[in-house]
Amino acid sequence: MRAIPTPEIVDFGPKAIQAGEPVTVCDGHCAMWLSTVNATPETIVVMRNRALESSYAGPKKMSALIPDEFIDHPGFYEFYLLDRGTHKKSETRVLIVEGAPALASV
Repeated sequence: MRAIPTPEIVDFGPKAIQAGEPVTVCDGHCAMWLSTVNATPETIVVMRNRALESSYAGPKKMSALIPDEFIDHPGFYEFYLLDRGTHKKSETRVLIVEGAPALASV
């Protein structure tokens, strides 16, 4: 019996964005690209336990839309690939949303 392969993230981009300023835009939304291994049509990107709108372009290429609420606030946003058919997950990666913290009112 052959083992079912686990999806893997080889590379992705952007790795960091400025809060509130999407850099890779697809139909008005911020998007990320992923270079993958073992992705299937059932593979999606999950960020902060939320399934992102993901596009499969083959076992080595994917993309996903990043929700505005993630890009509007500075922080570290963990994400991974999930194969919905096998329930196998890739290792976690991090998208960095950079930006100065909000200033307190005086």
